[in-house]
Amino acid sequence: MRIKYCLLFSVLLTIFSCKQKNYDQKILGEWNLASTSFTEKGKETVDTFRMQHSLNVSGYLFVKNNVCINKAGYFDYKTKNEIWKPKTKYELIGNNLNIFDPSDRKWVNWKIVSLTDDTLVIKKNDNDTDNPVKYQYIKQHIAPLKADFADEIVLSAYSTWGINHDIIIKQNGAVLYRGFNSNNKLEYLTANISLDKFISIEQGFAKADFLRLKHDYSTNGADGSEVSISFVKDGKIIKSIHDYERSGPFELVWAYLPLEYLHEHLKFKPVDGKFLSPDVQLPFFEKGSDRGFINSSAGFYLLSLIRSGKLTNKKFHPEYRLKFYKSDNLLKMETDGQIYQANWEDGGQTSYDIGFNFINNNQDKIGFIKNLATGQIKFPPPLRKYSHPKKPNHQ
Repeated sequence: MRIKYCLLFSVLLTIFSCKQKNYDQKILGEWNLASTSFTEKGKETVDTFRMQHSLNVSGYLFVKNNVCINKAGYFDYKTKNEIWKPKTKYELIGNNLNIFDPSDRKWVNWKIVSLTDDTLVIKKNDNDTDNPVKYQYIKQHIAPLKADFADEIVLSAYSTWGINHDIIIKQNGAVLYRGFNSNNKLEYLTANISLDKFISIEQGFAKADFLRLKHDYSTNGADGSEVSISFVKDGKIIKSIHDYERSGPFELVWAYLPLEYLHEHLKFKPVDGKFLSPDVQLPFFEKGSDRGFINSSAGFYLLSLIRSGKLTNKKFHPEYRLKFYKSDNLLKMETDGQIYQANWEDGGQTSYDIGFNFINNNQDKIGFIKNLATGQIKFPPPLRKYSHPKKPNHQ
């Protein structure tokens, strides 16, 4: 009898070891959330609402040495600067998948319902839940994309509760950032990134198939966070996307998060020379009683062009006026699309030649509205110091 039990134990141990090894290999790779569901009255029911609110667990990359990349990332709330980071660790114990949450400094425990070469189904390993939600992931088999669609990528992030900043990254490695320095002073700052970093961010948008995405994503609610992204090629904005409260597709949010928080990992230095106050934001165009609008990221791109433009005394026909949310000592700015003349309150003038006609190049991105009163224009919140939102509820 004793020998029989020993043999049975040995067989069970062998089966467990083979299953564990099988899980260890099959879990490796990139997984995207495809659906959420729960069982009700013996019937499997798709949970669309839960799916829409599962950004925090929407995608994972499991690699060797128990490294896990959460595509939505984590905020490390226990550190002084509350850094966003996607990298964490995981462990497999039997049919349990445990992923470490740096936000809470604790492990989140999942039970593997099923794991095949292409599908992973997990649910919270919570004995207090009678009917836990199941999360089904599909393994991605996408070859690395050759992305070369942009010379510059621009992002503007605004919210009523905290972060307001803008960043431009260029293929040549140059970075222009408008935000707060270590002394909490708003200013223009510059930095550099590697070509590999630029390509990595560009590939994220290519994987999101950004050219096929809508121009605007929004949801019900007010006073939330807003992100706008513009992609520039040869001075032309080829696409601009606005996302309110991260309501866009998961793939879009995954793509812009590394750019939105890139500034946390850069070494900045102040911009040399005098220019428009960094408080100047969101320009729009006036032509008679007509007004033309561009989104925040496109507006910051235009400001960057004016900032780097050549000083000139060329004569030009001022066809448009630029209006700003805030302009400090700037009385007005006039342009023909290429030359931008700043008229200062002290009576002085400065003209900048950006080298091409921005308005003609981007006519399709400027929505002119006839006879629009200034009081009908919605401006963004004033620029304020960065402050992370309250910790989200993890699914």
